[in-house]
Amino acid sequence: NKTMEFFPFLHGMQELMKQNLEPYFHAAGQDVQGEVLRKVKDMHFAYVAYLNHTHHMQRMVMDAGATVLPDLLQEARKQYTESQEMPTMEDFFRQYVDRLEAAIVEVMHTPEYSTVQNEVMKAGTTSKRIFEEIMEIVLKDWPFLTKKEADDLVRETTLLKRRVRDLEARLKSVSGNGAPSPADAGTSPALPALQDDLLDRVGKAQGPAKDDLTAIKGIGGKLAGMLNDLGIRTFAQISRMDDYAYGVLDALIPAYKGRARKDDWAGQARKMNKEKTLV
Repeated sequence: NKTMEFFPFLHGMQELMKQNLEPYFHAAGQDVQGEVLRKVKDMHFAYVAYLNHTHHMQRMVMDAGATVLPDLLQEARKQYTESQEMPTMEDFFRQYVDRLEAAIVEVMHTPEYSTVQNEVMKAGTTSKRIFEEIMEIVLKDWPFLTKKEADDLVRETTLLKRRVRDLEARLKSVSGNGAPSPADAGTSPALPALQDDLLDRVGKAQGPAKDDLTAIKGIGGKLAGMLNDLGIRTFAQISRMDDYAYGVLDALIPAYKGRARKDDWAGQARKMNKEKTLV
């Protein structure tokens, strides 16, 4: 009984402390120490609230089952008085467990129990969150990876993996059984995203600018036309190609896969672009 009386008393004391301590924390400075002390205070109040609501929830369950055994014993006594027969331990215990379970389940389905349960979860989550915030502040200048930094890193890694999987799926769609044959190896209308990736990498030709791409070794008239259809029309664009751009180009024009990298189109284009500038 003393334990049962303690938690309401503790809750009342906490509210009293909260009201009296608040002015002091408002007057305190805004340095790291003051911020940590405020959060420790908030975590303390949240944790005490967690204990208080947990006690309330457990008390509801205990109260629900408190009368089950006395009632069952009264029934057994009445049955013995009438029949002079004692129930078997197995039957008595089974009845007790069944009735206890029914009483507890009934109270768990009440709105009051649901409200208290939500308060327990809320207070527990708040305590955990404030503790993590305290650790973030304390370890901010230490050579450790904090939870917030780790969470940010996980999110960024997940996004990167998703983009890589998306690109792999796009490449697979044109490098597998669905790849166009050399006879019809023009731009695939189903790959606008890959084409955008390529132009984002090398830039878009400005206005009507156009160079004779056949001057680059490995580019014939047909291939130059395919490149023009993709939006690649100048030496400057080809000069910006890297391994990523070469890979995308191989996916867009698989009939000429590997040619751009093998003939170093970017290196050739840089020389030609330089010569054109000098002229």
